[in-house]
Amino acid sequence: MKLFIYTESSFSGSRWFNHIIKGFYDEATRKRCEIKYINDELLSKHTIDEIFGSEKKILVLIGTSVALINRIIPFFRNNGVHLILINYEIMNYLSGISSVLMDYEQATYESLSYIQSYGKSKIALMGIYPDSGTDRLKESTFISYIKNSGRQDAERDIFYNNCDMRSCCRSVMERINEYDALLCSNEIAAIALAAEIRQQGGNFPKGFTVFSFGDMNLSKYMRTILSPEISVINIDYAELGRQAVLLYLYLCKNPEPVSITVKVSTNIHINLPADDVTLHRINQNAPPLTQNLILHDFYNDSLVDEIIRFENCIACCDRLDIEILYAIRRGFTQAETAEMLFSSEGAVVYRLKKIMATLAVEDKAELFLMLDKYLTGEGLDKLRYE
Repeated sequence: MKLFIYTESSFSGSRWFNHIIKGFYDEATRKRCEIKYINDELLSKHTIDEIFGSEKKILVLIGTSVALINRIIPFFRNNGVHLILINYEIMNYLSGISSVLMDYEQATYESLSYIQSYGKSKIALMGIYPDSGTDRLKESTFISYIKNSGRQDAERDIFYNNCDMRSCCRSVMERINEYDALLCSNEIAAIALAAEIRQQGGNFPKGFTVFSFGDMNLSKYMRTILSPEISVINIDYAELGRQAVLLYLYLCKNPEPVSITVKVSTNIHINLPADDVTLHRINQNAPPLTQNLILHDFYNDSLVDEIIRFENCIACCDRLDIEILYAIRRGFTQAETAEMLFSSEGAVVYRLKKIMATLAVEDKAELFLMLDKYLTGEGLDKLRYE
């Protein structure tokens, strides 16, 4: 049996996508299903009937862009395709559309509740991307929670990323002394802010706490750079993929057209410097989502791109790569590095060129600037001994 899937191209490079798709692949393999990708090029060359053949017309759509979803939905619905949206909530009921959703209202409420229990009362929300359906849920839930806590100007405490993360960071830095805690919509925002503050030679205010949704490797290596460390809120995105496969198979077996929404409960773990904390569920209702969106491309941002490239570079580096970076950053020549690592100078040169290509830097000076920006010596030490 084939499972058909369409993915948002810009979203498909993210770690969130990788976790979702891994869960999808694992469950599809367990159910002995074949995965078939559909893209715009395939759609331009074949009709829907030709693509699906004798298979039931069901398609999993993975993406968060409001603009993309609104463009894609009418096309597939008009061609008789039942859509399963992963992690995107349709506000008005539409027949022929099912959803698998992470309960972001619950996750955001639990996170804010924990932050307040940590003794924080002045919380800001950073990095909300207006074209992201999931960020819109975090935004509306934040507003509801803060207003229920007695502050009626919650909108003022939200810092948006309109495809300019550096500008978003600077807006936070200008008003950072007004707050004692910051909740970031994703780790890219938290990492960007930490790097920008460090480049300015500063630090977070005393007693300040930073929390962030996500699970990027880079944040744990940055924890030695600034105080406080970034406390990461991990969510099981792979479960979205697993549930999407189960929903797909159920719809295939059901002879009657039916629309189903599966909401995946969050079991959040906040990784603090010394321990992990599992939160208990808080049931509250979020108000309607805000409108009047400014649409941009989240990934078409130089700072976001730089952070993702650095994250991907770390993920691709093996032990020898890390040792080469460590030695070169400490001032050893390529020949000395090769001798210390029992390798050849040619191998060291080749690996350095590969790393610099991944990071899109032209020379060692640019490489050192990026290493110092995101890791420092202590971060490299942690990476070496992990």
